[in-house]
Amino acid sequence: MDLVILLGDIVLYEVLSFVRTIDPIIFLINLDLLNNHKAAVEEEKIRLGSMPPSCHNRCNTCKPCTAVEVPTLPGPSGDLADQVEPGELRPADQAVYSQHNSNYKPLGWKCRCSGRVFNP
Repeated sequence: MDLVILLGDIVLYEVLSFVRTIDPIIFLINLDLLNNHKAAVEEEKIRLGSMPPSCHNRCNTCKPCTAVEVPTLPGPSGDLADQVEPGELRPADQAVYSQHNSNYKPLGWKCRCSGRVFNP
């Protein structure tokens, strides 16, 4: 007979007879290691994405200097379709072409104070 222990997203399968014979201290140590791993994974998920920069002393003497997300500048101007003959698109060019025509607008961090924007 199998014993199933549910801990969050992790499922441990232990044979019931093995669980009865295992030293309780070792079992608790293993559970502690598992909980530490789960906490580390959750902390890593929290840190995904970009973090705002420290804008301390980045806006000259203007205060308060705060971090804001702003759209990044587009690449070189010009329509890619005008630069490439039909049938000449290579796989790398196709990726650039689809990015050029998409609604995706990447964001970057800047520091802002009184309507002026500064690089962090």
